[in-house]
Amino acid sequence: MNKRLVFAILAVAFLAGAILRFMAGGLAYGVMLLILAGASTWFSIKAKRD
Repeated sequence: MNKRLVFAILAVAFLAGAILRFMAGGLAYGVMLLILAGASTWFSIKAKRD
């Protein structure tokens, strides 16, 4: 499977999880998921350049 696609799917999943966590009231866990979504997005963009 394409690395870029895998990281893009992970970024969307982490972002959705973060939004659901924020709505449920879990601030610390939501922030962690947002950081993971950002990292996945970064790796997806980096994989596109290579």
